[in-house]
Amino acid sequence: GIFYNKVNRFEESKKCLKEAIEIINYNYGDQSDKRFEFQYRLVRTQIKESPNEKYFGDYLDVMKFTIEKISLNLPFLNESEKKEFWDSRSKMFNHFYDYSINLSDSAKIYNVSGALYDLQLTTKSVLLNSMTKLRKDIERSNDYELKALFEKWTRKRNLYARATAMSIKEREVKLIDLDSLKNGINQIEKKLSVKSISFSRDTLSKSVSWRDIQSQLQPGEAAIELLKYKIPGKNLDDSICYAALIVTDQTPDNPKIVLFPNGNEMDAEDFKNY
Repeated sequence: GIFYNKVNRFEESKKCLKEAIEIINYNYGDQSDKRFEFQYRLVRTQIKESPNEKYFGDYLDVMKFTIEKISLNLPFLNESEKKEFWDSRSKMFNHFYDYSINLSDSAKIYNVSGALYDLQLTTKSVLLNSMTKLRKDIERSNDYELKALFEKWTRKRNLYARATAMSIKEREVKLIDLDSLKNGINQIEKKLSVKSISFSRDTLSKSVSWRDIQSQLQPGEAAIELLKYKIPGKNLDDSICYAALIVTDQTPDNPKIVLFPNGNEMDAEDFKNY
């Protein structure tokens, strides 16, 4: 499927990728990394063949799953490991931003700007989350039950992250049930959130949407998220642009998108000064 995509034989590529997804679902389940890796390749192939808005929902689902997987692994890594882990996945987000912002006006029915704003909020929350300070706070505590619960939660989280990459047969051999494991993690998190304000604040972050941000704004205030994207079909030197997603009390339906085509100039001077 990957080869056929490279030579623009799209029907053959899509057929192979769909067959691969079916095989992965059968062997690994529908929540495995491998399944979403090939789902990502399939969406990219469909967009390459026909770059329109009808694939936005499928693409967004892949990105949400990617964020979920990142949130499982990233907080437990040190800074250099975080950078390596994020760098290996950031290209997916860049492709998604390129596709989404370049959609035609007809894509407004999918609330593209709102979905982009929410994804950006979630991504920043995950990237800024760190277990280092939380672990130190808990280690300094005299509550031995809290310490034991935190270590148990850490072990189960790591096991869950590894288990989602296992085949169904391997999980059966190791007597790992994903649903049961996830429920166990949720129960431990409830206990930890009662015993530790830091855990509740830093780990059990609620999903925040652009509408939540809007509800906190005063008249005349704005909340802005800035994304970098590329215009397809242009030379690299001319293709870098920025998009501002703007939320105010005057944007009732979707965040407003303002495009800045002078991306290279902004990178060279304006952002350096900022």
